[in-house]
Parts: sequence; C-alpha cells; structure tokens
Amino acid sequence: MPPLDSNATLALTGACLHLALAVLFLLTWRELRTPWAWKLSVGFAVFAAIYTVNAWQFQAVQRAGPWLTVTALWTSLAYIVMTSALADYVVAPPLWRRLLIGLLLALIVSAMLAISLGWLDRRGAQWFQAALVPLWSALFLWGAHREPRSGHMVNIVALLLMPLLTLLTHFGLLGPPFDDNRGVLPQTVLGITLLTTTLLRAQRQANQALTAQSQAEAELRRTNEALEQRIEQRTAHLRENIELLEGFNRNVSHDLRGPLGGIAGLASLTRDAVAEGDIANAVQNLDAMAHQATQSQALVDALLRLARASSGDLHPTGVDTRAMLAELLPSLPRLARAPVGCVTPSERLPLLQADPVLLRQVFVNLVDNALKFGAGQPTLRVVVDAIRTDEATWQFSVSDNGPGFDAQRAEGLFRPFRRQHQGGYEGSGVGLSVVRRIVEHHGGRVWAESSPGLGATFRFTLPAQPRAAGVADTA
Repeated sequence: MPPLDSNATLALTGACLHLALAVLFLLTWRELRTPWAWKLSVGFAVFAAIYTVNAWQFQAVQRAGPWLTVTALWTSLAYIVMTSALADYVVAPPLWRRLLIGLLLALIVSAMLAISLGWLDRRGAQWFQAALVPLWSALFLWGAHREPRSGHMVNIVALLLMPLLTLLTHFGLLGPPFDDNRGVLPQTVLGITLLTTTLLRAQRQANQALTAQSQAEAELRRTNEALEQRIEQRTAHLRENIELLEGFNRNVSHDLRGPLGGIAGLASLTRDAVAEGDIANAVQNLDAMAHQATQSQALVDALLRLARASSGDLHPTGVDTRAMLAELLPSLPRLARAPVGCVTPSERLPLLQADPVLLRQVFVNLVDNALKFGAGQPTLRVVVDAIRTDEATWQFSVSDNGPGFDAQRAEGLFRPFRRQHQGGYEGSGVGLSVVRRIVEHHGGRVWAESSPGLGATFRFTLPAQPRAAGVADTA
C-alpha cells in the first residue's frame, strides 16, 4: 500500500475531525433533543465520508467527470442539511428559511449543470463553497441580533476562513493540500465554534431556568409566609370571636340580665302603682325602665358594630382626613362638655384611599375615647396627627394628656369587654376592638403607648393604597 501524500493526509485528517464533530453533535441532540443538532450531525457525517473517499481517490476526484459529479451531489446534500440546521439554530424567521433554501438550491443546480457540461472542475467547484459564506453569515448576524453575546460573531469569523483560503490558494500562497482540501479547516473551526456557542447557550438557559426556579421558590416562600400569616390572623380572629362570644354570654347574663330583670321588676311596681292611683311613682318607674332599656340597646348596638367592623368588602374612595375630622367633631356629644379647642387636627393629615364610613368610625372612637378619659381636666388636649413612614404607609396618632394607663396592659385594650379603668367611666368595652378590626381590615395595625398620669397615644397605620375589594379578611 503506497504511502499517503500530503493531500490524502489532510483529507483523512478532515474525515476524522468531521466524524468526531458528527458524533459530538449526535450526543448534543441526545441531550437537548433539538432538530438542528441531528441535522448538523448528518451534515458533518456526510463531509467525513467525502473526505474519506478523497483520501484514497484523490487523483480521481481532481478531474472533472462522473466522480466529481457524485462528490458534488453529496457535498450539496450536506450543505442543504447544514443550512437548514443553522436556520433552526439561530431561530431564523420562516420566510428567511424558504429564501435561503431556494437560493441554495438554485446555486446547486447551476453548479451541477456546469459540472455535467465540463464547464466547472474541482478547483472551480470550490468557489461554490465560498459562495455559501454570505448565506450562512446572514443567519449568524440574525442570531447575534437575537441573542447578543452568544458567540455568533465567532462563527462568522470561522466562515470568513473559507473565502480567505480560496483566495490564498488561487494566488499560490498555500500548498497543494490546502488547494484541494481547503474546506477542512473552516468547516472544522465552524463545528467547534458551534459546539462552544451551544454550550454557552445551554449554560445561559440553565442559569435562566435556575434563576426562574429560584424566583419561583422565593415567590412560593412568600406565598407560604403570607398564607401562614393569614392563617395566624384568622386563628387570632377566631380566638377573638370565641372571646367575643364568651364576653357576649357574660354580658347577656350580667349586663343585659340585670337591666332586663330590673325592667321586669319596675314594670310590676308600675302596674301596682297605677292600680293604687300613685301616678307620680309610676312615672318615676317608667323613667328608670327607659334608662335601663336604653343601656341595653346601647350594648346590643356596640356588639353589632363590632361584628360588622371586619366583615364585608371595603369601598375605598379618596378621603380628606382633615376635612373628615372637621365634619365629625361637632357631632361628638362629649366635645360640648370639654374645654374649647381641646381637639387639634394636624395640618399634616393626608388625603388617602380608604373606606370613609369605616375610617370615620375609627376617628370617632379614638377621639371620643380620649375625651371620655380626659373629662374634667381643664387643660385637656387631644392632638390628631399623621406622618408618612414610607411610600406605601401612613401612620396616624391620637394623643391626649389624660390619666393614661399601664403600658404592660395596652394589648388588652383592644379585646372586647376588656377595660383598663373599671369604675367611673361609661361604655360597653368594644370601642377599641372596633378600631382594631377596621384598621386590620384596611391592611394596617393599631397599638397604644402610655404611662400612668402621662397621657396616652393611640397609633394606627393605613396603606396609601387599600387592598382590592373582595380580598379583605373576614372574621
């Protein structure tokens, strides 16, 4: 067996390189399951076969004739398959794909006709390969536009080797091996760069998937935390409702049973007084009955307000809180008995979105509470203020210089029927519970600050934008 010359050696080297690329792209297709990968595998496998034949039949394929026609057919098949693969690889528009394949077929038909007529030999046919450069370069330019920094420009540089080698061999600057196998180097470089950009793309997609997974996990954690928080809130509301029912039972058995029993007793006495003609005593008994009935009605109304405070949907509108205070203050009976000008609304009270009916009840309860516990103090002062704690939250405060209370017992103020001051103050014990439920219904929170003899400050927050209607918690 004669030794291989330089042309055959380069052809055999090209066959091995292209076969390796064909195997690598087949493995890539097995992992990614993308059509372009198996098409490139087929294309490089065809080129491996062509270079294998060239290695042993070099002299035969160098001349024009039937063998050159067969080789040209296989080469054309490989280029068609690879052009389709590259169009898939860069995700070219469908119109581009049809135009490129049509133009390539036109070139192939022209080249085959020229070869069959003897107008084109092997050296001339290699210029046909150089004509593919603009077609493939257009695809990679589209890919670079669609996926910046993905290595597509490196593929264009690899393609430019093909016309460069053709020019160098045409002017005799390269030896015969490159003259007859000039496609080995640019095709090999192109295959390697395609593998590299494929790995870069796979890594980028994996990073994107990992980022998306991390974001999804973070969102899931936030959802779980929000769900746990809502469960805790619902549980707290359930406990509060149980306490409310227990307190209601206590009030029914005590606060209501006493007045109702008194009313029954007074009714009996009134009946006896009327029978005896003692009208004055009967009228006095009727007044006492009316007072006890009014107290019972007030307690029932307070329970209804508490039940309604956190049920149903919010109906937020633009509320000028300073104007709201100016409108509601004259309607407070306690204000008429308080020092003139003792309630001071701040200039900073904002315009915000809230349910005006519920928000009015908050201010009524808090201001009335301050007036009730500060009654009798000639220097009583109640200040209603607000500050913007951040872009999404307003913090309101209602402070007074009344008797104050023990700060360690502040949380109990917001539980139904819990009172810090047991004697000397009227009320049902549900006013601050109503405030708490309304504020939480808006998505805020409420708390109290005080020390005995140093006054009290009730603070609550409201979001600048309320929760959408229909998503509020119900207790």
